[in-house]
Amino acid sequence: MSTGHPLNDEDRVPWLQALSDQLIHSESEGGAVLACSALKNSYREKLSVSENLRWIHLLGERDLIWERMLARKNHYMKAGMLDSQFATWEKPLSGFELDISGTPEELLAESLNYLKSQPMKMKMGLIGMGVMGKSLALNLAEKGVPVSLYNRFVAGKEEGIAQKVVDENPEFSNMLPFEDLQKFVDSLEKPRRILMMIPAGAAIDAQLDTLIPMLEKDDLVIDGGNSFYLDSDRRVNRLKEVGMHFLPMGVSGGEEGARKGPSIMPGGNAKGYAMVEDFFGKNIG
Repeated sequence: MSTGHPLNDEDRVPWLQALSDQLIHSESEGGAVLACSALKNSYREKLSVSENLRWIHLLGERDLIWERMLARKNHYMKAGMLDSQFATWEKPLSGFELDISGTPEELLAESLNYLKSQPMKMKMGLIGMGVMGKSLALNLAEKGVPVSLYNRFVAGKEEGIAQKVVDENPEFSNMLPFEDLQKFVDSLEKPRRILMMIPAGAAIDAQLDTLIPMLEKDDLVIDGGNSFYLDSDRRVNRLKEVGMHFLPMGVSGGEEGARKGPSIMPGGNAKGYAMVEDFFGKNIG
């Protein structure tokens, strides 16, 4: 490009692969902003490595871009290559189109408004905001795991419980509160990972009765309630029959342990555990 020769599709293959790999790594580290010239929809598809990726397309008239390119000093891409870029460019199929004629401050404000209107999918869901559930949620959030919180709504008894956890811990911007179970499920990245921190026994089966119809193949449900092992075996088989995973997971250590590093004892199948190994094995334990 420094000698005036535009890249072709073949030239861009290793570059796009490197960017895709970096996006995957960055998401595991908490996210990133990638700025690049993804001129074709096929390039954008290659970079769409996560359902959490949001596109902001910077668009401008040729004369405005030409003027700005002429003002650049010592840049490898000379202004004379602009027309080749326009010839390659394809109108985006999705994403937010942003007119670059505004000021940088205006473009930033519009970009942030768009991103706030398109919330990210959370990596973990936690049902039950009792002492242990709340502490585990804060532990996950502190370790950088985006987590959705759900607590049932019972008029006059349990109202705004998940919201209260978020309000009392404003230092964690990676928690979302819910009282609507369907909205809670919809907020999660697929395949979904849901940890139930509710009393062992009939409550677990009742929650599964409500939850399973909202889930999909390969989703994972974890029971952190120290259930009787035969009940756990039955639930493992129940979810297996519908193509899902169930992970019985004893948790000990009390409130302080849950907040700072609990002892966790997962069972179930290896594939289900692999879905949360990083979160539990390396982060909160």
